[in-house]
This record gives sequence, C-alpha cells and structure tokens, in this order.
Amino acid sequence: MGKIVSILKDHSRIYASIVALTLVFAGSNSEINWPNHPSDTLVLVNQKPITQTAVQHARQQLISQIGQAATAIQDSLIIERLIDDELLLQRAENLDLLNADPGIRKLLARAAIQEIIKDSISETVSESQLRAFYLEHQDTFQEPKLVKLEVAKLSDMSLAKKVIQDTKDTSSLNSAVLLNNVEMVAIPQSALPAHMLRRYLGPSLATIAQSMENNQISDPIVLHQAIYLVQILSTQPATPIPFDQAKPAVIREFRRKNRDIALLTALKALREKSSMDINITLVHTLII
Repeated sequence: MGKIVSILKDHSRIYASIVALTLVFAGSNSEINWPNHPSDTLVLVNQKPITQTAVQHARQQLISQIGQAATAIQDSLIIERLIDDELLLQRAENLDLLNADPGIRKLLARAAIQEIIKDSISETVSESQLRAFYLEHQDTFQEPKLVKLEVAKLSDMSLAKKVIQDTKDTSSLNSAVLLNNVEMVAIPQSALPAHMLRRYLGPSLATIAQSMENNQISDPIVLHQAIYLVQILSTQPATPIPFDQAKPAVIREFRRKNRDIALLTALKALREKSSMDINITLVHTLII
C-alpha cells in the first residue's frame, strides 16, 4: 500500500475509463465467474485475482494516509496500482515469502522495486548529461515567482463595488478597507510563492492572484458565500538558479527520473509477459 501512495504522489498516470484498462491488456473476458476465484474479481493477473474488495480497502488506506484528497482518485488508477503491486510481488516470489500478510507484501514489493532500480542508482552521470537535463527541465530549477498582495473579505456586493472605487481613488486596498470598515484576510506582508498563496487563500483565489498584474485590483470574486477583493502590490518573476548552484538538486532529480523510467519500463515488460483477464462487466460498473 505504501507503494501505491508513493507512486500516486510521484506520477500522474491516470487511466480515466474502462477503455484505458482494456487497451493495456491483450486478452479479456466479459465476465469472470470461475468457482476458484472471488465473485467480485475484477482482473486476473497470472491467475491471481484483483478484487473489488481490494480496491475498496486500498482506497480506505489512502484516505487514512493522505486524507480526503484520496476520494478524488479514480478507481481505474487504484486498479492499475494494485496490478503493478501484484506483478512486482510475483517477480519477488522466488523469496518464497509471499502470503497475505500486508507487511510482508509491502516489503516484497519494495525489494522488487529496489532490484529493478539498482542499476539506475549506481549509474555514473556525466557533467554534459547533467547540463542537458538542467536545460531541458529549466522550470524545475528556478526561484519561484513571488507575489505581494492584500485581500479583503466582504459580504455585500454593493459595498464591494464601493471599496473597488475607493481603492482606485486612493491606490490602496488597505486604505479603502479602513474607510469602509471591511475585514482584511490575514496573510503575511512579505511576497509569497504559489504554494504559500494556496495555503493562505485556497487554490481558487491563489490562481486568480497569480494571473494579476502589479497594482491591479480584482473584480469582486464570489467564493463560499463571501466576496473577495485582491490587490497585487508587487510581483517578482521566477528566476533560473545558476547550474553550479542548482547542481545537487539537478543530480537528485536526474536520478529520480531515471529510477521512475526504470520502474515503469520493468512494469511494462512484466505486463507484456503476463496473462491478464478482465471482468469487463464488473470493472465497467465499478468505474462508471
């Protein structure tokens, strides 16, 4: 289950529908109804069942570990991660420890992953490879854009429009707020990066703020039965970090991506060599 969480965090491979699942596997059955398998079997991986019960259990585990954000994860993605787990566990089966114990299964999956990525970990990286990677992923190696702003919160649209006009007259949302006895949202007075804007304002207001220009005052923004006004005081654009300064981070990111590629390549090979049967009827019902 730990592998499911880590891969969900590190990758955005989302299989949005039953069509995506069907394309992955070579052979499928409309129903799996063999007496030797659970009735809620969704997929057979080399005759090992992935069940609807397992998907539900995996989701509960995710909710306990990453919170309610897990409820937005599609069932098709969880099924894919469970299939990957099963393939990794079968690869480690020569250890003769494979059983239903979740702790043992987690250790086996981790051992299989380490075996797959060991070459990428020990691979020598040249200076030219690092510089090429640095240039290709420039957005990763830069100081973030910073925004300094003020935000007012109101409950009346007519008052919001008056505050906007007063802000234009005084060039200051803070001054207009004082004139109209309006509540200000408590945020640091320093310039903030995107993740801090989201922390203090939430994703919707943060996205709007990042799209605004210096000294701009927003139109009334209605969110969660409240009205917000945003004024941008200053912005500092994102600036690249020099290669020599960013080099340790470049090495870490280079190796991380190589590990990801090695793991995904190995999983693809395992899938191609495996026997897969899908209970199309049950999986379709679960996802749709």
